[in-house]
Amino acid sequence: MDERKLSKDGECTMRDERKLIRNIKYRQDREAANELISHYYQEIFAYAFRQTGDQELAMDLTQEIFLSVLRGIGGFDERKAGFRTWLYRIASNRITDYYRSSLYRQRGREVPLHREGKQDDRYLEGEQGGGSSEGERAEDKLWENDVLSHLLRKEQICRVMELAAGYDRVWMLIFQRKIFLEHSFREIAGDLGIPESTVKTRYYQMIRGIREEMERDEKRTGK
Repeated sequence: MDERKLSKDGECTMRDERKLIRNIKYRQDREAANELISHYYQEIFAYAFRQTGDQELAMDLTQEIFLSVLRGIGGFDERKAGFRTWLYRIASNRITDYYRSSLYRQRGREVPLHREGKQDDRYLEGEQGGGSSEGERAEDKLWENDVLSHLLRKEQICRVMELAAGYDRVWMLIFQRKIFLEHSFREIAGDLGIPESTVKTRYYQMIRGIREEMERDEKRTGK
């Protein structure tokens, strides 16, 4: 994702962003903090809203995300990641924590944790030019489109996210970046420092697992 900057006219540079961050880090500059937050607030709110379907909750989560950013900005190292990448990692983790939290379980149902298991080797082989057939790849896309269709329905968003949050955190980051940030598998692999084939494997395994659980839900409820 483009690590651009910030100014009131929308044409600011990365250099300006770095200056704001330095001022927050070393001078506790409240005006710089407000400017940085103002620039990113709307996109982080939209990111939270797409994963909750609830405006008030998205606002609460966005506020908590930026509080975490300000508390942790002293440890931000631009040599390891750009600010936007770092910001979205915090946002993603906070949203995942919400779905795993006791507060969410009070509002909904308990989140079953899926532990990392044996990977489906056909994706790994497919990355190397064999294995996965055209039919299997087409089936994967159908499952993916079905899960995406559920995320367009407000009443289904929380169930999809609840199931996704049950997977290990790195798997959840892959899911969030692919679905909600529309990153490519290559971009996700670069950000997370894992092979592209592993990213693809985990993503489609999650999609299948989520869809299978939702099919079981539909059978139980008759919908």
